[in-house]
Amino acid sequence: MHFYLIGVDYKKAPFEARERLCRLQGKIAGFWKEKNAAILFTCNRIEIYAVAGSTDEAFSNTALFSKAFPEFFRYAYVLQAELAVFRHALRLAIGLE
Repeated sequence: MHFYLIGVDYKKAPFEARERLCRLQGKIAGFWKEKNAAILFTCNRIEIYAVAGSTDEAFSNTALFSKAFPEFFRYAYVLQAELAVFRHALRLAIGLE
């Protein structure tokens, strides 16, 4: 299993860009519906936490998402290492991120 994260937050994207991306919530959720992912939408961030069977599958899903939502990737950060994803999620959960 390979855990990965694709996100946009207030540090990288201005409010107007985050607002435009939030309007795509249904389309973004639809893209990830069959791909073992959980999506967090807030006023400060959009994050996709996903699990793939392999690194290749994770990179493929990321590339497909990038093509489908180029504006998202204009501001996005990607974490591919399981430990980095886990640490980020914990920091977010306890309010440090």
